[in-house]
Amino acid sequence: MSGYIKLYRGITDNPVWNKDPYSAGQAWIDLLLAANFKEKTIFIRNTAIKVERGQLAWSTVTMAARWKWSRNKVIRFLKTLKSEHMIEQEAGHLTTLTTICNYEKYQGYDTAGDTTDDTADGTADGTAGDTADGTQHKKVNKVKKEKNTTGLDLSALPEGISEQTAKDFIEHRKLLKKPLTQRALNLCMTTAAKAPSHGLTPDQVIDETIIKGWMKPEPEWVANSLSKQQPGNVTQFRRPEQDNRPYREAMPRPDRAPQPPTGTGGGS
Repeated sequence: MSGYIKLYRGITDNPVWNKDPYSAGQAWIDLLLAANFKEKTIFIRNTAIKVERGQLAWSTVTMAARWKWSRNKVIRFLKTLKSEHMIEQEAGHLTTLTTICNYEKYQGYDTAGDTTDDTADGTADGTAGDTADGTQHKKVNKVKKEKNTTGLDLSALPEGISEQTAKDFIEHRKLLKKPLTQRALNLCMTTAAKAPSHGLTPDQVIDETIIKGWMKPEPEWVANSLSKQQPGNVTQFRRPEQDNRPYREAMPRPDRAPQPPTGTGGGS
């Protein structure tokens, strides 16, 4: 079986998807869905980290929590992916950058395989006389035309929001079947522009909104979501018995010298 289907990122919020611990296939798809579709900068502990297209910044702790796996199982799974040349990883002191190998094969607009599998006669537009190269260029032009035709005024975007990011958000709302009016767009962009007060950039807030499948960019929501992905957030792995054990009895008190045991036996 070959060819492509569109898979909505919001599938990861579906209760059916999250009902049980992930299979290996689900975990792999989750990595594909979470990888950046364009370059951006994230902040972890007030440190800027550049994440390229096709990369994601998840620790093994985050993956274990999402997939309902143990950390050892996550490590073994990632080792298998690396041995199969499906991912590459770069460890840092704050997080680990995971790169999806051949990301363009999964997310590229103009791959030859995509055009040849779209229709029965092997061409994207159904014209048998076109070559593979010709259909490829036609498809690229079609995508560019759709992105540039928004019907909305983008000349007065707030500072920190690029025109391309605004276009991506407009397209995102179309895919949700909730297209924006000019007033709605202005309100959403104004809200996203409040991102610096949460330690984020407006573009970063909009990008995360698209990835999460949300309707509107809320800096507070994005900040809360990203904070749960930071390394060291391991409260979900704390065992209840560790909270209740009588550790104070096990620890000696420095202000109290050990007392010799008392006995009832006599001495000579």
